[in-house]
Amino acid sequence: MTWWYMQLAYRILVASLAVVGSVSLLASGELHPLFVFPGLAMIPGYYRYIKGYEPVNRWLIAGLALVELGVVAFDSLMVSGDFFIAVAHMTIVFQALKSFDMREAWDPLQVYFMSMLQLVMASELTLSVAMGGVFVVFLFIFMAALVFSHFMKEGTLDKVSFRVPLITVSIVALLATMLFFISIPRV
Repeated sequence: MTWWYMQLAYRILVASLAVVGSVSLLASGELHPLFVFPGLAMIPGYYRYIKGYEPVNRWLIAGLALVELGVVAFDSLMVSGDFFIAVAHMTIVFQALKSFDMREAWDPLQVYFMSMLQLVMASELTLSVAMGGVFVVFLFIFMAALVFSHFMKEGTLDKVSFRVPLITVSIVALLATMLFFISIPRV
C-alpha cells in the first residue's frame, strides 16, 4: 500500500474511535436527545479530516468551546440536573469540535483520550452486556490506530507488514483485558 492509503486508513481509524466513543455514550440511554444533534457534526468534521481539508478557523473552534463550557453549566443545572451526564454531553460536543480542528500531530491522541473517557463514562451509565461488544470493537480499532501511529512515526508503514503486529497486539490486549476483568473483584 502506498503512503497516501496508509494515511487515509489511519484517519479513518481516528474518526472511527471518536464515533465508537460517542455511540457508546448514546447507547447507554441516559443522555438527553438534544445532545445527539451536536454529535452529528462529527460526520462533516471527520469527512473533512479524512479528505485532508484544512481545519476550521482556530478562533471559531475556541469560541465554540467556550460556549460549550457555558452550556455544560446550564445543562448540569437545568437540562439534565446531573453534572456527570452534563460532562458526558460535553464530551460528545468536544468530539464534534475536535473533528473540525485536526491540525497537529498530537490531535489524534486527544481523540483517543476523549474516546476512552467516553467509554468509561458509558460503562458507568449502563450495566448492559452490549457494552462488552462496544469495548471489543473499541479495543481493536484503538490497537489498529496505535500500531498505524507507531509505524507512521517510524516512517516504516509502507516498508513493513503491519498485519502481524496488529493482530498480535490486539489479541494480547484482549486476553489481558479479559484476565484483569475476571481476576479483579468488583464491588
